[in-house]
Amino acid sequence: MPPGGGDCHGLVTTQATEIDKNKLSYLHRISYIIPKTCCLCKHGVFVGVNNFGGCAIQTYEHLKHTEAKRQLSIFRGGSCSLWEEGDQTANVLGAYYEFLG
Repeated sequence: MPPGGGDCHGLVTTQATEIDKNKLSYLHRISYIIPKTCCLCKHGVFVGVNNFGGCAIQTYEHLKHTEAKRQLSIFRGGSCSLWEEGDQTANVLGAYYEFLG
C-alpha cells in the first residue's frame, strides 16, 4: 500500500474562494462543521474516490492469517485520535476550511 500523502484522495480542489454572506451566516447559525475524517487525513490511503482504503500508520494482526501485520482498512468518512491534516485539505475545502472541526 502506498504511503499516505494527504492528497485528499481523489477529491477535487474547490473553486469556492468566498462564501455568500447569507450562506456563511446560516452555516454559523446551524453550527455547521466538516468532520476531520480519514479522507482529509494525511495518513489515509485511498484509490480514487473509493469509500474504503487503508491507514498508512495503523496496522493489526489478522486472526485468520499468520503473515505480517496488515494495514488497517478504513472508511473515508471515519476518523480516529491520530488524525492529522493532509497537505491539500485547505485547497480541497477552500472557503469552507473554517468549518473543519
